[in-house]
Amino acid sequence: MRHRRLVLILFITVSLLLLPGCRDRIDLEDITLTLSLGIDLDENNQLLFYSSSPVFSKEATKKTEEYGVKSATLRYSREEFDAVATALTSKGKVQVFLLGKKVVKHPDWFSMLDVMFRDAKSTLNAKVAVVDGPVSKFINYYPKDKPRLPLHMTKLIDTADRRNLTVKTSLATLHTQFYEKGVTPAVTELKMENSLEVAGTALLDRRGRYVDTLLLQETELLRILQDNKQGQLSLTLPVPGVKDNWFHRNRISYYVENIHRSIKTGFKDGRFRFQMIFKVSALQTERLFPYDMRKDEGKLRQALEQQLGQDLRDLVKRLQQRKRDPIGLGMYARAHEYDAWKRVQDQWGKAFAEADIDVQVHLKTLNMGLIR
Repeated sequence: MRHRRLVLILFITVSLLLLPGCRDRIDLEDITLTLSLGIDLDENNQLLFYSSSPVFSKEATKKTEEYGVKSATLRYSREEFDAVATALTSKGKVQVFLLGKKVVKHPDWFSMLDVMFRDAKSTLNAKVAVVDGPVSKFINYYPKDKPRLPLHMTKLIDTADRRNLTVKTSLATLHTQFYEKGVTPAVTELKMENSLEVAGTALLDRRGRYVDTLLLQETELLRILQDNKQGQLSLTLPVPGVKDNWFHRNRISYYVENIHRSIKTGFKDGRFRFQMIFKVSALQTERLFPYDMRKDEGKLRQALEQQLGQDLRDLVKRLQQRKRDPIGLGMYARAHEYDAWKRVQDQWGKAFAEADIDVQVHLKTLNMGLIR
């Protein structure tokens, strides 16, 4: 009996020794949990770093604290934040990472994020957004009827992503885009007018420099080209040949249910050739002009195929003019024409601009809605 008791005590002791230690435990009240970070440049092109954190004190009337400091690096900015914050700062819960447009107009800013990828205590799930204006204006925005700003921004980007109005790019995804030669980076763009809004999608070059902004409907078209539809995608298209007046607008709207994309890749006469074929099935949700759908449905469908196809081709042409490939056609070039790709992989933007890209759309209307 005594022997069994000793064995039990020994077993419990060994089990306790195997449990992870908690020597670095810190109470929540002693931590400043950074939920949003930002990088900007002042009028003298000096680096500015911003943070926003929740306040857990019952006595505090304002439930967030925001700080802005000048520092040489993002890692060293933590010491500057610790000098003014009420507790030790931690960036392991960052939800949103804001980049001022003044920053992304300079090349090679991406190296400033090295600590986010190198330090195991950092998070790579934070969403990245370019802001049109000073970062301080966004960090210090305090909407009274919304959740804490970092959570509000996160929900705003998530909702816009589900509606296909922007791309949702995390730090991990951005890292992939910078080191994947077959695609160029694209991130959410935010603006501040009367309130915080999603402006669309910011396109960057290989060195991170800002190139162009795709607005909301242009981003919807980009998501089709990427074959990356999330949730409901709604398209409103003008109908050629239909008279447009004050109330009887020549517009028709669809919910895109399914998209099937196929890409044929080739290389001929010194340039890449891509044939992109989209099979789109959609539900009609709005029609603002009289039309006999039973009699002329085929004619309308053909007109909409041509219109959507032209819109997609126009966007592709615009991307080629900017020498940017957020679609990722470079990965198809590498997979199917590797010898040709190998020669241009370091100048893919130029090769993409010279490529022959054909876009075709086949539209299938699933129904016309509840009324004729």
